[in-house]
Amino acid sequence: MRLTRIRAITAAAALGLSVAPMVPASAASAADDVVEWATTDGEPVKITTTSAGQRAHVFFTGSAGRHLTISCEPGTGASSYVIQRADGSEFTNSKCDAGKPLDFDPLRESGRLRMLFTGENGQPFSATVKVLMVEDVTGTITPGGAPLSLAAAKPEQNLSFALPLRAGQRVQMMCQSNASLAWVMMIDPRGKIVEEDFESFTNCGSSYPDEAGIYTATEAGTYRYVLYPGTRRRTYNATVSAVSTLPDATAELATDGTPVTLATTAPYQRVKATVTLKADTRVYITCEKKGDEHTLAWLYRPRYHGYTLRSCQDGGPGGEPTFINGTLEAGTSTILIDPTDEGTDEFTLRVHTVPAPVAAELPLDGTPVTLETTTPGQLAQLTVKAEGGERVWIGCRLGPRRAPKPWTNSDRAHVGFTHPGGQFPDQGACNAPEDSPYSDHPSVFNSYKRYTAPMTKAGTHTLTVSMNSAETNTMTLWAYKVPANVEATAAADGTPVTVETTVPGQQAHVRFPGVSGSRYTLSCDVTGSSRTGRVEVTSPSGKYLNLMYCRPDGKVVTDPLKESGDFRLEFVFDKDGTGKADLKVTPAS
Repeated sequence: MRLTRIRAITAAAALGLSVAPMVPASAASAADDVVEWATTDGEPVKITTTSAGQRAHVFFTGSAGRHLTISCEPGTGASSYVIQRADGSEFTNSKCDAGKPLDFDPLRESGRLRMLFTGENGQPFSATVKVLMVEDVTGTITPGGAPLSLAAAKPEQNLSFALPLRAGQRVQMMCQSNASLAWVMMIDPRGKIVEEDFESFTNCGSSYPDEAGIYTATEAGTYRYVLYPGTRRRTYNATVSAVSTLPDATAELATDGTPVTLATTAPYQRVKATVTLKADTRVYITCEKKGDEHTLAWLYRPRYHGYTLRSCQDGGPGGEPTFINGTLEAGTSTILIDPTDEGTDEFTLRVHTVPAPVAAELPLDGTPVTLETTTPGQLAQLTVKAEGGERVWIGCRLGPRRAPKPWTNSDRAHVGFTHPGGQFPDQGACNAPEDSPYSDHPSVFNSYKRYTAPMTKAGTHTLTVSMNSAETNTMTLWAYKVPANVEATAAADGTPVTVETTVPGQQAHVRFPGVSGSRYTLSCDVTGSSRTGRVEVTSPSGKYLNLMYCRPDGKVVTDPLKESGDFRLEFVFDKDGTGKADLKVTPAS
């Protein structure tokens, strides 16, 4: 027993564990426990306990980034084990089962580990343990040096590129591999994983050399850049290089719209700007650049992962700036801009704290109400009070374009219509007079099927207008309570029927008797106006049949009708939605 005791004390001391009597049994080896050391080349280690409550300890040293497999083949009795770190904390646990080895692909910690085995119900047991740490394929690269290609001879191997760095040195890794989902990991001289700067899930490109992470050396020494595939079905290869780059160009952004310009001066250098808020705040952030090259941009919020901002100014100089419009949480948020490839550029960022919406009440008698925003991102909110059951036509016009940049959005502003209780079933657009062809459609809702908003519930409805850009502007809205549809009947003999709408959004419905199997010529023309309109033809059962335009040449011939009864022509004017029209129904020859 003396030899076992010495081995247990030596093993515990090597692991940094106390062996004083007051230490719990789970943290140190007992005098009669079985203690063994395992190599990491797969050599079998046999452990056997002979008395109740006796345990077994198997020590080995792991290396982060390596592919590690642990197998346990039971002998007599059943056992389970827990793998512990040097401080006694649990790394993982498993049962001794030859058919279920543990596979660490790759191992994410370096250092000495202990496998602590216990028998089922404290009974004696025996087992054979194998620890296999697959040898990496290795090579050495230097920052700015030639790319190095390595190939795995076995699918289970990792590729490890040694990389000597100075303390504080910053490198952009470039990687290309034929492996499916080739992941990467940087390991420092002490065997700890180095976190990539503001990135995650970086992998190695398959079609071209990919920017596979920027890392900063915390100390001088040799780092290991490890590549491991997502699947181990076949052998693979990779080509890796490292490029030294300058630290990020950084700045703290104010929230009053003050522009801050940052420039990159070396390949792979990035821009990193921060904004700190004391409380959750609605902000509007814009990004413009000097050059035409594409850039990637992310926003990292205090409590959430970053998300892509498309890029900084998609169209380049003179185009719309990229913008973020929303609420940031209290704390420090980071905007990270990464120029493409080896390009350098100059970026201008602005952060505006968005004030409360400008607000007013909108009557339902057509009286226009004008509001003006003063800060990008500010909303305009108009409330509409309804008794319930109304249909409302809403018009909206923006003022003349203020910003000097051309617009790439088809709609200058978004309009949301919130009903009482928080429902948000309707949305539309608002544009300016020069936004042809939208100038012909001042209605917020102007699809073929819907020109009005239903107010099915009594109470206060809210119209929220938000610009789709960094522009501030005036917004003029007006609304009408839409009266009942104009109803008329046309004989199917070509006699014209005149209908007139007097309020925007009002429709005219003209019915005519149709006979199954017959074809009809339907025509529509406006009277005393150059306006046009649209007419939809529906069957007695409510099925859509045809669409025609109300103008001098507005005419359509139906297919043979499939049913008899009252067919309906649903007519609505363009522009402000009012006017007269003549409709005729004639049997087709």
